Amino acid sequence: MDLVELLQREIQDWKMKYSKLIVENVNLRGFKSIVMNNPTKYSKSGTCVTAELKKDRGIGHNGPPENIFDEKRDKFRSEVEALKQQLFVDKKDADEALANALALNESHQKLNGKLQVRITELEEDNKKLTKQIEDYIEKRVDASRRSGM
Repeated sequence: MDLVELLQREIQDWKMKYSKLIVENVNLRGFKSIVMNNPTKYSKSGTCVTAELKKDRGIGHNGPPENIFDEKRDKFRSEVEALKQQLFVDKKDADEALANALALNESHQKLNGKLQVRITELEEDNKKLTKQIEDYIEKRVDASRRSGM
């Protein structure tokens, strides 16, 4: 059971890491929406970010300043994908280890059941042998008393 609990804890740890990344993603999206409401406040040069985008890309006034978040978003996405892959691999390994542990447990239970049956048979045989020995001793004692010893 220790192996199963260990694997379950490891799976839970990966789930917690994944949920933290999701929270960080939500925070980044919230910050992005704040920046979109007032882009001049967050631009480095003091000029409007959307104005720079108009010049660079020919985007209208409502165009999003994607270049500000590209690096962070790509890094975040790659981290999420790596964690998903790791979680999938770890979950696969954990499921395999759990299946092996359950199969081993089942085989041990079968063996234990066979041993219990065998112990019961041996106890019954022991009782029979004890009864035979007692009967044999009684017959010998009776025979020796009759013969006068």
